[in-house]
Parts: sequence; structure tokens; C-alpha cells
Amino acid sequence: MKKYWFALLAIFGLWLIQSPQPTQAATTVVLHPRQVIDNLNVPNTGAAMSELAALPTVAGVTYSAYDITTLFNEKSRDQSIAAAQASIASNWEQLGVGYTPVATATAQDDAITFKDLPTTQDSLDRVYLFTQTAGPTGLLKPQPTVLGLDGTDRDYVLYPKSTGASLTVSVAGEPIDSALVASVPRGAVLTYTAKFTIPSDIAASLTNASGTFASLTVATAMSAAGTQAVADSLAVTVAGQPVVADWLSLDTPITLAALPQPAKAALAALAGQTITVSYQRQVVDPQPTADLANTLTVTWAGSGEPSVLTADSAAVETGGQRFAAINPFSKDGVAGGAFVVAKTGTAPAQYAKFSATTLNWVSDPAAATSFSAAADGSFAVTGLAAGDYQLEQLAAADGYRFVEPLTPFTVASGRPGTAENAVKTVFQTPLTGILPATGGLSLLVLLIAGTLLTGWGLHRRRHASA
Repeated sequence: MKKYWFALLAIFGLWLIQSPQPTQAATTVVLHPRQVIDNLNVPNTGAAMSELAALPTVAGVTYSAYDITTLFNEKSRDQSIAAAQASIASNWEQLGVGYTPVATATAQDDAITFKDLPTTQDSLDRVYLFTQTAGPTGLLKPQPTVLGLDGTDRDYVLYPKSTGASLTVSVAGEPIDSALVASVPRGAVLTYTAKFTIPSDIAASLTNASGTFASLTVATAMSAAGTQAVADSLAVTVAGQPVVADWLSLDTPITLAALPQPAKAALAALAGQTITVSYQRQVVDPQPTADLANTLTVTWAGSGEPSVLTADSAAVETGGQRFAAINPFSKDGVAGGAFVVAKTGTAPAQYAKFSATTLNWVSDPAAATSFSAAADGSFAVTGLAAGDYQLEQLAAADGYRFVEPLTPFTVASGRPGTAENAVKTVFQTPLTGILPATGGLSLLVLLIAGTLLTGWGLHRRRHASA
């Protein structure tokens, strides 16, 4: 019998040694708020994590801590611990009604510190929930974090993650550097790719009026005129895989509770996930060198202050050149004529053929777009990408002839701001048989001097002959 008790005491002693023993009555929990675009699937471990510590910080946020031990134990009776945590976190707006925080703290030097949180009570390890109660509206606040103390003698470090939005643009599959302004021709199709995260508690907003959000608006706006939306270009993916998104429409407020049931189910399935939304616009007829950038605004609105996420794309621009057909004698503009645009240094020659929305290059100048000067002699070529070109005159206006058939010009690479090239003059000479003095005053002086010298020479020769 004594051997039995000794064996039992030995086993109990070994359990005491091997089981973690809480040697402190209170613990400290430190939150380091972070911001991301993609909602990282990196769970907190309770310890410092270099991967999360390296992310951008979120300043000026306030968190409250709640003791939810009783609620957690109720929820975990018929489901796993992980499922109970997820259920409480995603439905805290409803479950937390009537709860009073045990502590509230604001970020200082990238840390929100909760000290002296009891580790046990009534022989139960405590379970706490930390939720953001104030912070920037330009980020979607993170899902509440549920922390179950594990009975060990330690403090805890957590990284709640707010999510923002991003927007990129590509042309023909090539992404455009956000630090640059890309030069594109008329007809170029711009593909915009936006990213933002669906709130983890979206299901409650879809099923009842007490949810956090009442509506969602995904708005897009161009910085200048000159593009048009490409029909049926909207697509939504998650991790590269297409998803059903019949709940989404651009530039129109979406009332969440009014969505059809299939759309609600599709949106609820995306809770907590970062979605990628792509859409296209085509360059049609913008002002040359005007920067064309797109701004994305994602607004989650509800009873409180809305979360408004914004992001700007890189800019693109088209180029062009203004011309003036001028009579060199009267300096008046000359209406009419026929001009085409060709690329410089191509064989065979390539001529520009414009439509309202496209630019193509053809080998026959007769098939190219012909430009004609207005009454004041002005005309402009727009919708060109950066490069070297030449204006080729095919015909002159009635009563005129052209001096030079080719006028070279260059469209510079894209750059911020709007700065068109200076006007290039194309002289149109009246059919009078007199050459124009297009070389300026110095050339005119030389012509007069030459005429005088020639006359003087002939005069001397006559006198010498006499």
C-alpha cells in the first residue's frame, strides 16, 4: 500500500515539475500596431516577431482590453479554441455590448502597454480581448485580438494589423513605376489593379442593422479628362484566383443589407481576405502632356465615423505638337493644306492614322490621317507617345506652295506637370515667284549687300570697257 502512495506522489510531483506554473499574479501585454496592404496570414505567437516588427507603424491609436474569460469558456464548449477565438473576434460588435474594459491605453513610441493584467482568477487562466477604439480613419481597423494566457511566467507581445489600399497601373502588361510619368499613345489601354481588405466582421453587417458597416463605395476618379472606361473589364481575385463579385460595382454606393442573398453569401465568404480589383480605361483624346492618374477611394460607412481608404496610381500622358502655317511676308496664317505625321528613321515609312480612340501606323500616306490648318493657320497633332517624328506636307493651300516638305519634331518622355512643346512654324509661300526671307534679318542684309556688290561690279566693268 505504501508503495502505491509513493508511486502516486512521485507521479504527482513529476506533473508539478513538468506543468507550467504561474509564478506571477499579473502580466504585461504590449501591442505594436502595424499597417499592411495584404492582410497577412501570420498569426501572433505572443512573442516578439521580427517579420511583423518590420512593418510600418500606426501612430495615435487607442486600444481597450476586456476580460472575456466567461464568454470564451462558453463559446469553446462546443467548438475548438481557434473557432471560439474567431467567432468572438468577428462578432465583437454584438457580443461586446454591456462589457466594460479593464484597461484602456494609447500608443506611445510605437507601443501600447497594458500592465498588471491578472493572470488567473477563480483558478482559471484569464482570456483577454484587445480592440481598437480610436485611430486613423484612413485605415481599416484590425479585427480584435483574443489572447488566452497560457499559465506560463511571461509577458506578451502582439501585433494588431490595420489594412490600407493600394493602386497600380500597367500598359500592355508592363507596370508603370509610381515615381515616373509614362508616355503612351492614344488608344492605349490602362489596367488598374487595386487591393483592399474585406472586414472580418462583414457578415454581421450583411445580416442585421447592428453591424459595423451599412454601405461600401469603391470610387475611381481620373486627374484629367481624356480617358474612357473599358466595358466589362471589372474583375476580382483573391490570391490570384477569380472569385464571384456580383456584389461589386464601381462608383456606386452599395447598401450591404439590401444585397441579394447570393451576393451576400459571396461577400461574406471573403471576410478578412485581401481582394484584388482590376479595371481598365482607354486613352482617347487628352490634352497633350496632361498627367492622367487614377485615385481609388474605398469607403466603409456605418453608424460611426467611416473608414476611408485612398490610393493613387502612377500617371501617364500623351504627347503632341502644335503647328502654325504662316505666310512669311505678311506673317498671316494660311488656312488649308494637307499634312501627315510619320515616324523618323523607319523603313518603310510609317504614317499615323488616328481614330477617336486609337492610333495605328500605315505605310501609305494616302491612308494616313490628314491634318489641315484652320483659318488662323493653326493645327495640332495629339495622342503620340514619346519619340521622334516628322510632319510631312503633301499639298499646299490654293495660291501657295510649301518651302520645306518635312518638319521634324520630338515628343519628350513623360514628366510631371503639363508643358507642351513650343509652336513650330511651317512657311507657306505665295505663288509670286519671290523667295521668302525665311532666314531672318541677317539673311536679308546679306541678300541686299550681294545685290549692291553685283551692281557695283557691273558698273565698273562698263567703265573699264569704255
